[in-house]
Amino acid sequence: MIDVSDLIGLSYQQMNCWECARTVLGRCGTSVPDVFNSYTQIQAKLDQGTNTEAWLRDLFGQWKPLLAPVPGCALAFQDVDGAAVHIGVMVDADRFVHSTRHAGVVLTRLDREPWATRLMGAYGCTA
Repeated sequence: MIDVSDLIGLSYQQMNCWECARTVLGRCGTSVPDVFNSYTQIQAKLDQGTNTEAWLRDLFGQWKPLLAPVPGCALAFQDVDGAAVHIGVMVDADRFVHSTRHAGVVLTRLDREPWATRLMGAYGCTA
């Protein structure tokens, strides 16, 4: 399991979903550029309807879709309209860490709603 105990409980204002993913992926040895510095900029990029796989590849490097989530992989989630709007990172076989506006940084089971049905894909870095 990836240790994220020091992040749990941080508010969304302290660590949004992008910064949470960036921090945890960095702990896994994957350098993620700081291409965004506010939720507004992240949301604007996502609202462009950019293809999730291409977006992740452009931002992170050589990302490939995985058949199933594994610890250390990035998870992309969609809203009800199918737009990529959220990111998290698997920390063990069942749970991922992410940050929400209402709860801040939390561990959540991937098989729970709404996350189970909103998962767009799991991505691993090959570079």
